[in-house]
Amino acid sequence: MPRASKSTTPTDSDPTEPQGWFRRRWDRLGEPVNRANIEIFRILFGAIMVWEVWRYISYGWVDIYNEQTHHLHYPGFEWVEPLPHDQLMLFFYGMSLLGLFICIGFLTRYAAIAFSVGFIYWFNLEATDYLNHLYLVALLSILVVVLPLGRSLSVDAWLFPKQASSDAPRWTLEILRWQVGLVYFFGGVAKMNPDWLQAQPMMMWLEDYCERPWPGEIIAQPEAAWVISYAGLALDLLAFPLLCWKRTRGAIMIVLVGFHLSNAWLFTIGIFPWFMIGALLLYCEPDWPQRFIQRLSGETVSRPTARKPTESSGFVGPSAVFFSTWLIIQMALPFRHLLYPGSPSWSEEGHWFAWHMKLRSKDTDIDFYIEDLDSGEIWRADLRDYFDGRQRRKLASHPELIRQTAWILSEEAAEDGHPNTRVTVDSWAGLNGRDVQRFIDPDVDLSKVGFEWGAADWILPQDPKLKLNPPTASARQCP
Repeated sequence: MPRASKSTTPTDSDPTEPQGWFRRRWDRLGEPVNRANIEIFRILFGAIMVWEVWRYISYGWVDIYNEQTHHLHYPGFEWVEPLPHDQLMLFFYGMSLLGLFICIGFLTRYAAIAFSVGFIYWFNLEATDYLNHLYLVALLSILVVVLPLGRSLSVDAWLFPKQASSDAPRWTLEILRWQVGLVYFFGGVAKMNPDWLQAQPMMMWLEDYCERPWPGEIIAQPEAAWVISYAGLALDLLAFPLLCWKRTRGAIMIVLVGFHLSNAWLFTIGIFPWFMIGALLLYCEPDWPQRFIQRLSGETVSRPTARKPTESSGFVGPSAVFFSTWLIIQMALPFRHLLYPGSPSWSEEGHWFAWHMKLRSKDTDIDFYIEDLDSGEIWRADLRDYFDGRQRRKLASHPELIRQTAWILSEEAAEDGHPNTRVTVDSWAGLNGRDVQRFIDPDVDLSKVGFEWGAADWILPQDPKLKLNPPTASARQCP
């Protein structure tokens, strides 16, 4: 009698098939791993946040929020305003304390919730302060709330031993790895544009490096801009996959440390290089801290204990929903600029929250004109009466902030006895060394234009006839 063939369950799949490989990788996300790695991340995150808060306090940047007459905002957050000075200073001292609590793991979940809410408020105080690394901190602060942190290497683990744990679900580590890895990847995707591939604006930025110590004279040469542009493009695109592959992880980590250190020297970008260097530890094996301590103490380094597979239905439930939803959103947002015509470096549509880093330099000139429709009087607004130097410089290159400025000028005119006005702009811009062209339609009353999700027809398209200046002409040879 022939032997009956072995039956399979509906969840069985051939591991050689793509769906079988994906299913096995997905199911692994629910498996327990050593939590030391994510707790080290918590410690570094909290410490760097304390450092960032104190930078704002010590450099007087907190005072600027109250010194500014008006504030420009991200759409939907126009209602956010800074607290009075004394309360705002108290808020920043509190944020420093919350960062310390996260670092040492004291009341971790409550500290993380308070810090995340506070940082999102801080982030939305002024849109002209937008930096990609601050957006990254906002995202990670949310993840610090969601992830089960503070259960080892923490004060909480000592105070509440019943809540202590040496393991965490693998997805808690993977979501941090993906969040950091996507910054690299989409930074590379954004560099795949015609200007970057012609070494601009890098060549413009490096012109003055002759005045820096060695190797400033070498970096100021045109050839250096080409090397830096293409090396940066390749590194950003390859960093995440190479970090995920054990055979290349060590080498790419060394390269990335050098990359971030060079960025810290070349550009003023605050905590970002140091934060990203620390985040590289996420890609080490989950139990690396214990193995590192064993090496320091001279003990025999134990190998990770193989975990027996458990019978389960795989990675399902609220954690799986959150993990997949978060990553889908983070992978979709950087592509939204494709919904708009032209270059996002010109129109700025889709530029925010997309990891478009160091891609553009704009020469701008802008004047706002207010017309009293009742009397026919027209006058030019002096932006120095409304914004500080940084705000004026930033808004001139960003159409959404230009639109908000027109609304502010209209409201101010109404308070001054001109309730029926029209606000137009004479705006010119040149992108990455091109000759300037008109930027905003001068016939549109921007004080009557609301925020638009679609492409704004009052942003004039970039003239394709305006070419980049020849690189050799824009680069200065060192004497």
